[in-house]
Amino acid sequence: MISDKFLWASKNSAEIAVAMASPHLVVLPVAATEQHGPHLPLSTDTDILEGILSHALALSADLPVLVLPTQTVGLSSEHMNFAGSLTLTPELCLASWFSLLQSANKAGAKRFLILNGHGGQTSVCELLAGRARFELGVQAIWSHVDGLGLPKDVISDQERRIGLHAGQVETALMMALQPQRVQLDKRADFASTRESLTQNNTQLRSGGAARYAWRAEDLNQSGAVGAANKASKEQGVAILNHRAKSLAQLFEEALQLPT
Repeated sequence: MISDKFLWASKNSAEIAVAMASPHLVVLPVAATEQHGPHLPLSTDTDILEGILSHALALSADLPVLVLPTQTVGLSSEHMNFAGSLTLTPELCLASWFSLLQSANKAGAKRFLILNGHGGQTSVCELLAGRARFELGVQAIWSHVDGLGLPKDVISDQERRIGLHAGQVETALMMALQPQRVQLDKRADFASTRESLTQNNTQLRSGGAARYAWRAEDLNQSGAVGAANKASKEQGVAILNHRAKSLAQLFEEALQLPT
């Protein structure tokens, strides 16, 4: 759980005014509510994002960071053939998230980090950062939690490449953060059809010059992709600590950028 010390919404109006009188990094966490296969809950992206953020803030106790309310519904169009998934349109994501940055900017915020927990909306986050920079004149950074890296020798190269959704990494993180929400008996090795479809390609393949749009079921009928059955709590703790340290370092670097 994120400490009240860092939560924008835990402050009163006068406290926000005082805080914004000095340089602060304001974080907008954007997540999702969508299916994560048969073994993980709809809250997976939100749980992982807030878990990493909470641990990073615990390592950054003296840094001037404030966190806006987590956006728990984002752009999840590729998961909408599975019951329970929720989505906004790309246009609504961009408009509503920009309105939040605009509101915080009106209060005096000039340095933002858009912290994303769902791979399906990275393009929106990049557009959002650009719009904030161009229209508000603020410093705007965006990052995806997957970009915070993985500890050495914990996840295989194969899994790093294909474990896109509810695979070993996300399952391990959930086992560390929210074990009561993981249905261990429903884990499996969810193979990716993209590997077999594009294995003989040179351009249209993972890491190639071109990509194709996909729905979750295009990669695996279960809605999950990756070796979830190989996940452990110990792996999750190692990944959590690694990403929290990377994020804490990002906070420090973001605060050094001129506005």
